[in-house]
Amino acid sequence: MKKIPFLNLIFLILLSVVFLVSGFIKLRDPYVFVQDIMNYRLLPLQPLHFLAIWLIMIELFAGIGLWIPFFHRASAWIISGLMVFFIFMIAIAMARGLDISCGCFGPGSQRVGWPKIFENLGLLIATLYLLWPEKEEKITSNS
Repeated sequence: MKKIPFLNLIFLILLSVVFLVSGFIKLRDPYVFVQDIMNYRLLPLQPLHFLAIWLIMIELFAGIGLWIPFFHRASAWIISGLMVFFIFMIAIAMARGLDISCGCFGPGSQRVGWPKIFENLGLLIATLYLLWPEKEEKITSNS
């Protein structure tokens, strides 16, 4: 499959803006993000502050890294892993019947539910498109 350069650029901009905006909003008040993580009721209280700060930093570095050629693919892999993790966490919250904020963009974030899962699936597809090889490699035999 040949990639469309314009679509590649759109996905690059979309993903970097989403992760940078999300990270900076959470960085302004990380305690709100810690509370959002606590609402999922999956982890003990002790590691939550540490986890929250690391997630914020990973989001920011991945958003910036998409624009740095040396880090582009690694950042896209990190974002795809985060998207799978976020989809999984939202699905668990839904299965447990929790009516909570997803915590994606700090205070006032969208509630967990199918719309959020579909939104995250769309972002995951955009990330996988960025990871798709530019050209098909032909396998040659030296026999």
